[in-house]
Amino acid sequence: MTTNLPMTIATLVMTMAATSTLAAPRIDYDVDDNGLIEIVDLQDLNEIRNNTTPDTNELRGETLYGVSDGCPAEGCSGYELVNDLNFDTNGNDAFDDGDSYWNEGKGWDPIGSEGQKYVTEFHGNGHTLHNLTIRRPGDSFVGLFSFSELAYLHDFNLTADIVSGSNSGGIVGMSRQSTFENLYLDVLISADKNGEDCNVNICGSDVIGGMVGIGFDNIFKQLVVKASVTGANVPNVAGVLGGLAGDITGGSINEIAIQGVVIGSEYIGGLSGFVDGTHITSVVAITELNGSNYVGGLIGRATDITLSNVLVSGVLNTGIGLTKEASGGGLIGQANSDVAINSVISLVKLPSDPGSDHYIGALTGSDASSTVSNVVWARDLSLRDYMFGSDHAAGPGQTFYLGDIKCASDSDTQSCNGLNFNDFGEQLNSLGEALWEFGGIEDAPVMVLAMGTFGDKDGNGEVDDWPATINQDPRSNSGQANKSDSSGLGGVFYLLLFLVPFVFRRH
Repeated sequence: MTTNLPMTIATLVMTMAATSTLAAPRIDYDVDDNGLIEIVDLQDLNEIRNNTTPDTNELRGETLYGVSDGCPAEGCSGYELVNDLNFDTNGNDAFDDGDSYWNEGKGWDPIGSEGQKYVTEFHGNGHTLHNLTIRRPGDSFVGLFSFSELAYLHDFNLTADIVSGSNSGGIVGMSRQSTFENLYLDVLISADKNGEDCNVNICGSDVIGGMVGIGFDNIFKQLVVKASVTGANVPNVAGVLGGLAGDITGGSINEIAIQGVVIGSEYIGGLSGFVDGTHITSVVAITELNGSNYVGGLIGRATDITLSNVLVSGVLNTGIGLTKEASGGGLIGQANSDVAINSVISLVKLPSDPGSDHYIGALTGSDASSTVSNVVWARDLSLRDYMFGSDHAAGPGQTFYLGDIKCASDSDTQSCNGLNFNDFGEQLNSLGEALWEFGGIEDAPVMVLAMGTFGDKDGNGEVDDWPATINQDPRSNSGQANKSDSSGLGGVFYLLLFLVPFVFRRH
């Protein structure tokens, strides 16, 4: 019996097209032989969750669809994006039941769990994950991933709109000893208690961040984050909310740019709501902050941290005065023991406090014993000539105005009312370039990071420029078309290559 080869292939293609929800096998899952399995589409991304290592039940990146064909002899150890992916799979600019990951209105199901952590590399190769949408009110540990540990997540962009419970972030809900590097985020994330009555039940705090909900001993470096972070805004619920992360313990933070809005009750910061035991350097945060207590331009509450080379701007709104003992500051809302602060410029607008009823300082609110050196703030923006809200003590020579800060430079020959920034001029970024840029006499200082230049030159509380990397319409570029809901003919092609020898043998 003979077989018509063209008819066989045509039939096979039609069969595969009719069953496109099933991924076609590939000859090679690591085409470039770098030890990372290629993620071609959203189906591949979703499949990561089903590839645990039997002995540990961890997501180690060793297989995809249970297969590791093409991986090195020692095995693959992670995943990499090879396309931009769009969660709006029907391309109608809406989250609806026509999208592949609608999931009855819940949207994306975060990858992994506490018992199934992501513990390997995720390399974005500069690609973008567009329109990640999650609607899981009351759920904890929500994000693109649920838990990561000893992971390396880097070089990708993400746009997301997320509603969750606590311990949630745009990329990971909870993370331990992981590295986040060279990421660009544009995220809306909010907490929702899902109807729980916190007057009757004891409700936990909202711990929400633009990138990570709660983190332990992580490394954050070279990140650009635009975030709107909102707490549940219900009685008896404290918020621990930040543009980068809700709660950070240990680790390091280096070269970060943040802009956005953070809204909640307590522990509100442009970077993080609470930070403990962390080294922070080279950070720009330009944010609008709304809270009732422990509100800071960078951190809500800080303990045992070192902080250097920070530029903060934006506004702390008058909601900070809702409680009698409200604590807030242009940099830190409440600074506890062992806080070292060096080389900081604050252009943050603070609320007035005519009766001095609250602990609101130009730099920190209530303050135990911070060590402070080389800090400058704009008196006409902070409405204060004292650093600490707790004792109203001003540092020597720190009471300058915005005009002085704009006028001064890092040159000894250009002093404005006694201010110059010669101590700032020696600092370098990770590329070995001058970290601070002082511009003309009408420009406030800005910071030059590896990812670009960030600041608020006119001191109006708004960021000057922002990278357009992830703001473009994914459908405006053929390279960003909806390659996300199935492997399509690419997968069929791999299958045909695999089966053709058998067809000829049959013939």
